[in-house]
Amino acid sequence: MILWQVATLIGAPVIIGLIAGVAVPGVVIGVPIWAGRRIFKKYNKNENSKTKRNVLVTLSVVGSIITSPIIATLAVGIGVPILLAYVYGVRIFDSERNGNKISIHFRLFQFHYVVLVVVVLAHEMIY
Repeated sequence: MILWQVATLIGAPVIIGLIAGVAVPGVVIGVPIWAGRRIFKKYNKNENSKTKRNVLVTLSVVGSIITSPIIATLAVGIGVPILLAYVYGVRIFDSERNGNKISIHFRLFQFHYVVLVVVVLAHEMIY
């Protein structure tokens, strides 16, 4: 049980980094495709002309190409600190409640690490 917890605490930043690394291209590429397909399906009816449909699809794809990096940045900028706080905060307290004693010093070190990471990420997002 302790080995599993230590592996979770050590491996969590690697896995979180991989998730963030996959999420950014997924959002940047996926949102324009999703927007174009959605608009195409909505306006692919007999009462709408092809020109109107094509212009609306083009505008939605161009608009989502412009906004998708912002969406990806917000998703990673908010999601990574939440995941780190969960792994280094909630999981440690949960482990202690289940009867596995983890030293107070180790817990406080991790709490300060999470606070430091959140402050650095917030500083980077502002500037």
